[in-house]
Amino acid sequence: MLSTVLLVASPLASAEHLADTVTVTAPVIDRSLPDIGAARARLDQVPGGTDVVDSERYRDGRASTLADMLQASPGVFAQSRFGAEESRISIRGSGLQRTFHGRGLLLLQDGVPLNLADGGVDMQAIEPLATRYTEVYRGANATPYGATTLGGAINFVSFSGRDAPGLQARVEAGSFGYKRASVGYGLSTASSTVLSPPASSTKMATATTLAKTRSGHSPIWATTSVAVCAAVSF
Repeated sequence: MLSTVLLVASPLASAEHLADTVTVTAPVIDRSLPDIGAARARLDQVPGGTDVVDSERYRDGRASTLADMLQASPGVFAQSRFGAEESRISIRGSGLQRTFHGRGLLLLQDGVPLNLADGGVDMQAIEPLATRYTEVYRGANATPYGATTLGGAINFVSFSGRDAPGLQARVEAGSFGYKRASVGYGLSTASSTVLSPPASSTKMATATTLAKTRSGHSPIWATTSVAVCAAVSF
């Protein structure tokens, strides 16, 4: 009786279970750098909150920090901290408790993440005058970039040799000892492009520094930063 049962069960045990084929599809994300018109058209297709910030919006005034770049973007809180060295940035309240080394956001330069391994990001890595336009993705709208943070993502798109306005020279000055100078150049040929984004030097003293100077004491500190870079593409 036992052997009969085994003979009957043997074909059932040897039968293979074939699962149905599952096909996963997703749209291909073009990582090339479109012009600002194409970027706006692409972000208009996103059902949630997005924004494109043209650099012309802030070039008429001070262009030193992320606060200067993003102050007019809806839902974005950007505040300068210690001059041009650090900024406090938040989208819809995410990471608002951080006063330095921002968290809660994914920051990208031309689609490449700037965040460190711990999720933090150094704001001084961004040069406002070298940015052609900025893409702001609020909250879950940043998932195409793999953002796992609640606030969303900000992508800073750089000038290239093809769209840089030739020779650039700029000088800024303001209250509290603010001084800034920059120079850059871009050109393109049929086979290659050359770009030297605005190399800038910024110095900003604080109100505390000025008060100490007036009272006869030496200045405590002033922030100074220099940024130089160049790119060649074929």
